Amino acid sequence: MLSTRALTLGLLALPALITGCGSDCDDIARLDGSWVVSSWVGGDDWQVSGFDTTSADVETAQQAAIDQASLLSQVFANGESQWELARKGDGDTFTLSIDNQAYDARMIEQKGACNALDLTFQGAWTGADSSIHTFKFVGEVTFLGDELTGTWKYTDSFTWDDADASGTVAIPTGVMTASRDASDSGN
Repeated sequence: MLSTRALTLGLLALPALITGCGSDCDDIARLDGSWVVSSWVGGDDWQVSGFDTTSADVETAQQAAIDQASLLSQVFANGESQWELARKGDGDTFTLSIDNQAYDARMIEQKGACNALDLTFQGAWTGADSSIHTFKFVGEVTFLGDELTGTWKYTDSFTWDDADASGTVAIPTGVMTASRDASDSGN
């Protein structure tokens, strides 16, 4: 038979379970740490410009397709990357380092769901081929303790080789999952 104290404690815990926000919502550093992020394009509606993949010259088109694939393989939003998150003060601004390139990011709690967050960041990154990318990343992320999951959009304007070689990337739908790095305790 349940004691009165156990029953009372169970009833006190019930509102927290119903709202979906536990005590971790009070921990402003809950997102800080090292994350292994896997993300991928969520459909076939992405677009890339700047490569002459439809050239009448087969050799030119083939080389353009190779260059395009190489560039896309470097986009951090499409593949696996290492993210480091560190909250700045007690607000919604973070330093987000992706593969050792740092950005200012905002993670804003969605109303009524403290572990559902709107994530935005933008900046520039340099590819392995010396391409320069100016990008914007917008996502919706759910914090699940030692995991994150969500969807995102990504846009990018880039140059490579010389100032005349440029293009864009537009990915309207992407999916991501993340797990806390095994060496990270979450604090």
